[in-house]
Amino acid sequence: MPRSRYSKTIRTTFFAVLILFLGVGALSLSSFWKDYLQYHFGKLSEDAGVISHDVADSLSDSSLLLGFIRERLGKDFSLYRADPASLHRLLVESRKEIERWSEIPNLGLTILIDPSGRVVDWRGPYEGPHADVADRAFFKAIKADPALPYAINGLVLGRTSGKPNYQIAIPVRNSRGAMECILSQQIDARKMEQSIREVVGDYPSRVVVRTSDGAILMQYPLMPLPSETCPPLKRSLIGNGEAMADGGTSSIFRVPAGSNGFAETTYVAVAEDAKHGISTEVMIPGRTIISMFLKKNRAFLMVMLMGVVLIFGLFYGLCLGGRKLECAIRETTTDHHTGINNRRGFENELERLIKHARRESKPLTLLFMDIDHFKSFNDRCGHDVGDEVIKGVADCIRKALRRPLDYCCRWGGEEFAMILPDTPVGEGQEIANQLMGCVGELPISALRNTGYPNVTLSVGIASLTAGGIQNWAELIKEADRALLRAKSEGRNRVVIARR
Repeated sequence: MPRSRYSKTIRTTFFAVLILFLGVGALSLSSFWKDYLQYHFGKLSEDAGVISHDVADSLSDSSLLLGFIRERLGKDFSLYRADPASLHRLLVESRKEIERWSEIPNLGLTILIDPSGRVVDWRGPYEGPHADVADRAFFKAIKADPALPYAINGLVLGRTSGKPNYQIAIPVRNSRGAMECILSQQIDARKMEQSIREVVGDYPSRVVVRTSDGAILMQYPLMPLPSETCPPLKRSLIGNGEAMADGGTSSIFRVPAGSNGFAETTYVAVAEDAKHGISTEVMIPGRTIISMFLKKNRAFLMVMLMGVVLIFGLFYGLCLGGRKLECAIRETTTDHHTGINNRRGFENELERLIKHARRESKPLTLLFMDIDHFKSFNDRCGHDVGDEVIKGVADCIRKALRRPLDYCCRWGGEEFAMILPDTPVGEGQEIANQLMGCVGELPISALRNTGYPNVTLSVGIASLTAGGIQNWAELIKEADRALLRAKSEGRNRVVIARR
């Protein structure tokens, strides 16, 4: 097999095997990735639902406690006429009473606030001046809307307790509808953080629970706390994100990098609680999921890498073996003196090209050439000059090859052959004449003082289109006959075979 075709076969096979291997690997990874992503969607959705339920329960339980205290205060309650000691005792006893029949975890201080925003009383010892919470969001909301049944405050550092908390507040009105005070229940953010940690486990997600106006109600990790001076972050995940799935308890979104509040592409599960108007977002960066996916599938990736290395190694070995084989073939089919093909592979190549010509219904022309009076060059000028003549003629023949399928060889001694596919006999004759002109101009100085100062050729031409020629053996025979005629008719001429 010629070198180019052999190398092309190896390259084609190599790329086919490599593409097939990588394709199977890519499809497998794609399937693994889809399953892995669905697992994370399920995890995010489940965590969002559980955390949303826990936070909503903390608000509901706090509302239950505050409502119980308000009922015990009664409709005729007046903050200005109330005895401070009795009021404090009522707060303490009310909380003890409700905790007997209802477990309320994560609760902080229960606080009573006057209409000006000053803390009047609380459950638990507290030393120091009474705090002023007039600037808190819950107090402003209730003051702005007297009919508001409750208000929620985002995550802050408590001025009364000194601990991070979020809280819910309800107004206490007298029989005339005037506000006497506000009851507020703090929810211990550190205890809630522990509850969220138990839900999340070691999963590297971030949790943000927001109020209806976008303020952060709770977050995980808890620290650092949101700045009180920063405006609440208002954004719509549904508007900025691409919906990925509906997990039942929550919706999954893919928020692209650069969206408001997101420096990198992030997957977010959003669970809504309509009762309290809060939304719980459990999010994880896409880069983190990819990192965990690669770590989980590193064994498969190592197998893929080893497979690629093995394929490269195998085909590298085949290429080396192929080169050695090509060199061996070329050694057996190349004339070492001239560098062109020898007779060994000529017949097989002629048969192949004839079949190709038959298939394509195209002509094929065969040239047989003989150097005139070559024996005289050797006898009079020596074999060195004879070798120079042989090489010069071979160079001229090589230059006459115009297309990739054109083929030439040294038939033996001073004889040469040339196969010209897709070439009518007329064009073959023109090529033969050009070849004779090239040979006649060979600069061989040793011949100038001999009886034959120029090298000449006798050429016999046979064409596949000539009548009666059916196969390669007959084509060679007819070209050889034409060559004998050229030599018998005086040499230095082209003769076309005829039947």
